[in-house]
Amino acid sequence: MDNINPKSLQKPNKSPRYYLAYGDNLNPEQMSQRCPNAKRVDDAMLKGYRLAFKGEKDNAYLTIEPDEKRYVAAGVYRLTPSDEASLDRYEDYPNTYIKKSFTIYLRGRPVDAFAYVMAEGREYNNPSNEYLKKVREGYESFGFDQLLIRFALDRYEKEYICWVTRIVDGQLMSIPKKVEMGDKMRVSRFVKEDRH
Repeated sequence: MDNINPKSLQKPNKSPRYYLAYGDNLNPEQMSQRCPNAKRVDDAMLKGYRLAFKGEKDNAYLTIEPDEKRYVAAGVYRLTPSDEASLDRYEDYPNTYIKKSFTIYLRGRPVDAFAYVMAEGREYNNPSNEYLKKVREGYESFGFDQLLIRFALDRYEKEYICWVTRIVDGQLMSIPKKVEMGDKMRVSRFVKEDRH
């Protein structure tokens, strides 16, 4: 909560904004229904975060939570104001999800972006099969490794996941042992969180 700038995120938007999707909004069919004017422009990695399923039992949804040694794969969309308003309703903003601002790099230049992050107070739980299917389809569409979803399915991930430490872009990072360091994961394309 400390890194959110409520004033900049809550005032009306009159121009397109960049949105970072990491859950079922990676799914092309889902996004075309919710945001018909949205344009997919790139993908990125959110450094210092990991995926987590939180919510009701067998009806949890994805969120991201801080973890300085991990990262989250995200799709980048350009949204019109009406698209963003539509997503606000779908994500139940600002009740279930709040907005967090980031700086991303498109063609080498920094631009402002935002992601929806679940509000505090939700417990780790499993998602529905239907929701999980839509998330997996979205990951496949963007070419992201499905292994990252598996990590999020169990909050006690240390029991069965082997992480190795490597130097990426001059920084020490923990990465899944089975994840390759190739173009598919684009591990080196980190995103920097805005701190206000």
